[in-house]
Amino acid sequence: MAFDQLSKKLSDKEVLVFLDLEGTQFSHDPIEIGLVTYQKKDNLFIEEKLFTYQSYIKAKDKIGKVVSNLTGITKDLLLEKGKTKQTVLKEIINLLRPYSKKNFIAYGEQDLKMLKHFITDESFTSDYINHIAKNYFDFHLYLASLISDNKSKSPSLSKLAELFEVSNSNAHESLSDAQVLADIYQEFIKDEENTVAILKSFYPDVDEERMRKLL
Repeated sequence: MAFDQLSKKLSDKEVLVFLDLEGTQFSHDPIEIGLVTYQKKDNLFIEEKLFTYQSYIKAKDKIGKVVSNLTGITKDLLLEKGKTKQTVLKEIINLLRPYSKKNFIAYGEQDLKMLKHFITDESFTSDYINHIAKNYFDFHLYLASLISDNKSKSPSLSKLAELFEVSNSNAHESLSDAQVLADIYQEFIKDEENTVAILKSFYPDVDEERMRKLL
């Protein structure tokens, strides 16, 4: 296993937090968050699952039919089970408090944009979202850098799960998508040759030499 560039980004981390958010259709106000948190070994591999977390989040804006159809989240569901952003963030902070040297891994920059909706007048919200931003690793952007200079060429999370033969039966459920990302990550780092072969099967024109340098 090589993955030199990935090791530089993650080698000093002790805990990896895989996260996913769902948001409203037009304003992207978060309406659900899922976290799957793992202890990381000395190398890139993850081992013990420390905890999972899922919550629905109250939103001021309309969810939108497209999002409701994809996620199953409705206005009534948020009224019944949704929590305020401050409550959700406090719960996440309390769960993560015992662990140092964390990295937050998501698939796409949209999740970080949605996390910034958590910033309120309470000072702790701004501080912790800034902490996440400083330790945020966009696996989608990393993958795009391997394939080309155009980040739009990265496959969807569902397609990536298919390529790496990871079960993805509950797409667009935040906790499920966070777990899928963790499973993809584990398969991705198992063997460089296999990872290169999988990516080349989907992107036959990729510059293999360049990809290996950036892995």
